[in-house]
Amino acid sequence: MKAKITYRPNGQKTPNLFRNVLTDSVLKDICIRITNQEEYEVHIDNTSNGINKGRLVFVEYNDEKHYVTLSETKDDGRNSTLQSAPTVLNLFTADSSTKKTLNFYFLKHEGNLFTPYLQFGYKLLMTVGYKFINIECVENPNSAKFTDRKPFSSLDELINWRRITKKRNRSNNSSYITKTESAVQIYAKTYGASKYESTLFAISAFVLSDMPVELYTIVEGRLKNLPKSSLASIMHYKGMFPHAFEIHNTTLSFDRNKLDSEPDSIKLRAACYTYNLLSRIGPKKCALCGCEIPEIIQGAHIWPVADIKKSSLTDAEKFGHATSSHNGMWLCQNHHKLFDSNILFVDEDGHIKLTNNITDTNKIFIVSITKNDTLSKTLLSHEFKEYVKSRNQSLDLTKTQIIK
Repeated sequence: MKAKITYRPNGQKTPNLFRNVLTDSVLKDICIRITNQEEYEVHIDNTSNGINKGRLVFVEYNDEKHYVTLSETKDDGRNSTLQSAPTVLNLFTADSSTKKTLNFYFLKHEGNLFTPYLQFGYKLLMTVGYKFINIECVENPNSAKFTDRKPFSSLDELINWRRITKKRNRSNNSSYITKTESAVQIYAKTYGASKYESTLFAISAFVLSDMPVELYTIVEGRLKNLPKSSLASIMHYKGMFPHAFEIHNTTLSFDRNKLDSEPDSIKLRAACYTYNLLSRIGPKKCALCGCEIPEIIQGAHIWPVADIKKSSLTDAEKFGHATSSHNGMWLCQNHHKLFDSNILFVDEDGHIKLTNNITDTNKIFIVSITKNDTLSKTLLSHEFKEYVKSRNQSLDLTKTQIIK
């Protein structure tokens, strides 16, 4: 019995790209790895102009369907290798067949398809169900750099990899995944490559965690949501797990009027504030002790919301200040409480100060848990300093000392 191998021949920008890439030796290798035999026949699918949007090869054998995503043949910076795989994932989850597999195949390539970012993406694909069928035979010395060839084992591991590999490009805020003490939160951008990452984050949250999942789709321009196929995939995986799940569609800046109309507007304001902090200062990490346990890291307002509400500002201005990325920093629960209780202070130069009205025993403890006596320069924007000034105008810093 021969396997049936079907593919569309054209790349989005290159006619007959896959006719040239999928040589007899490549197709034979795919066939053997998928079906354990080498006999196959090829069918060219020219529907929809023959555009192969998912870099997909479709193998049918012995009543089984096998979806195979192809890697790029060179690293040109577009990351279309990872953009294609979620497209195939969506097709795979929409297929009602019970006998089916999801696979990834590395073509012979030039350049480095194993950058830290791509390795992170490959592990995400493994986590959502992809099998990498020839990773041990990749004909490129760069493959040796990919030593951790396993799915993520926990959401903490995923978040840590994300923290390490994320490019801190302030002008390109991508999707984010983090945790509170009660839920996994995903801030899912709907534009460009980020929408694929958002889909993988959401599915990984179901696979790796037993916590409720909150998905905030960050709408941009006319893109009002994630693609329907991606949402269908997310809901497919959600149906496999008992987790509570919420989805909220918001504008990129979390529209104030919409939040006011939501029954749980306080929760959405908090989500807006978290998203803005993630965008400006990066993943959760206490500014005073360096703790990176996301469940106990919180956004700490510099100018308190209670004081903002008492001001003479308009409602729109109050909302802007309460959710501003410059009006806050990440603090662990201990340091947040110490800061809100005015036991710890921040001055306009970023120095951390400690109240004099404290016992020596408590001072020793606070000093022992406070690694930094000065805030990072990345926090100290002009706007941040103005918020510090607003906070401190009602406080007496003459009865404080720099923490040492």
